[in-house]
Amino acid sequence: MVYHDLLKDPEARNEVLLEEFGLREEELTPRVVVSPLPFKYIFPEDYEERLKEEGIAFRYFRPDDAILSAFHGNLLLEKDGRKGLVLFLGRGVVEFSERIMVLSTSERVEEILFLGSAGGIKDVYTGDLVIPEAAVPFENVSEIYVDVVRHLPLPDEGLVEEVEGYARETGLRVVRGVHATVPLVYMETEEFLSYLARIGTITVDMEISAFFRILRRNGKRGAALVRVSDVPLLGHHLFSEEYERTKPTLRRKALEAMFHVALRFLRLKGGE
Repeated sequence: MVYHDLLKDPEARNEVLLEEFGLREEELTPRVVVSPLPFKYIFPEDYEERLKEEGIAFRYFRPDDAILSAFHGNLLLEKDGRKGLVLFLGRGVVEFSERIMVLSTSERVEEILFLGSAGGIKDVYTGDLVIPEAAVPFENVSEIYVDVVRHLPLPDEGLVEEVEGYARETGLRVVRGVHATVPLVYMETEEFLSYLARIGTITVDMEISAFFRILRRNGKRGAALVRVSDVPLLGHHLFSEEYERTKPTLRRKALEAMFHVALRFLRLKGGE
C-alpha cells in the first residue's frame, strides 16, 4: 500500500493519525484549532491554570512522530459535554500541508481555525490581530494536492465573521486584509517585502495559503487569525532592540487574546 492510500483504509488511517497527532479517528472533533507553532507561542504561559479556572478539563495526546513528540503534545479540551481539539501541526509549508491534508480528509472534522504569527508588511504593528481575507501564494507545495483554479486560497466568509467577533471581544486592534505565504523566511528581502506592500498584502507567513487551499479541496470551512510578531520594513524585527523592548507586553496581550478566541471558537467559553 502506497502512503496516499493509507488515508483511505480505516485501520491504516488510524495508524497515520496516531503517528501525526497522537489520537484516533473517533477522537477527532467537529471543530479543531490548528497551529504551526507550539502552544507557548499561541497561548499564555499559564494556559493550563486558565483552563482550570474556566472549568475546562484537558488531556494531552503525544504523537508518535519523532519531531513533534519532543513538544508538549496536542490538547483535547472538554466542558459540559462539549469537546474541542488544539493541534500542533509543525512549522513550514511542507510539514503543515501534509498534516492539514490528513486532518481535513476526516468526515468527523467540519471547521478549522488556524492560529499563528505573521510578519507585518504595512498598516499593522506588533501585537495587532490580523484575519486574512485571502492569501497570495508564493509557495507551490500545496499545488501537489489541489487544483489551483478550483481551490482558491480563501477562507470561509461566515467563519471569518465569527472569528472577527471573538477577536474584537479582546479589545486589541483587529485588522482584516490580504495575506501572503512564502516557503522560506530568509527569502524575505527588503525588495520582496516592499513588493508585497505595493500589491496590497499586510502580513506574511509560511502556511496560510496552503491551509485555505487544502480545506477548499476537502470541503471544510476554515478561517485564520494571526498575531503580528514584527514589522521588518520598519526596523522592528526579531533581533532588534525595539522588538526586545516591546515584546513582553505586546506578546502577552496577543497570546491572551488568541487563547480567548480559541476557547470561543471551540464553544467552551461564553461571551463576556
